[in-house]
Amino acid sequence: MMPVDTNAVIRAALSLHGPIKAIVGDNVVPLGMFTSYEDKLIVFAMRGGDTNRTLDGDEEDQNPSMQIDCYAKDLETAQAIHDAVYNRLTSISQEVIAGHKVFSCMVNQARDDDEPLIVGETIPDTVFTLDVNIWLQRV
Repeated sequence: MMPVDTNAVIRAALSLHGPIKAIVGDNVVPLGMFTSYEDKLIVFAMRGGDTNRTLDGDEEDQNPSMQIDCYAKDLETAQAIHDAVYNRLTSISQEVIAGHKVFSCMVNQARDDDEPLIVGETIPDTVFTLDVNIWLQRV
């Protein structure tokens, strides 16, 4: 069995969701896959977590950890992005997304980060960071 593709799941779950798409359009990208900052942007990255890899291969159930950053030039828009992402992820239950069965997502509340998005650039005006744990398996 192929290992899970958490990036594909997150991208599909967020970029195809109407309320999120209405705010950010197609600006849902994995960390490092862009070269310039776009206003109204969601950036996601793997942080680790339980990958359930054994000598016999990958187990079906996986529990990776993700970081999702919601960027905007103004507080209201960044808050709207955060709320839409939070609502989408916490509403997932037993849903098939990008060839995976997603059992649920645990989302920790937003926090402030102070790292620039791209090396050499300044920090965008507003960023909310969500820590997400996903329980999923390939179908």
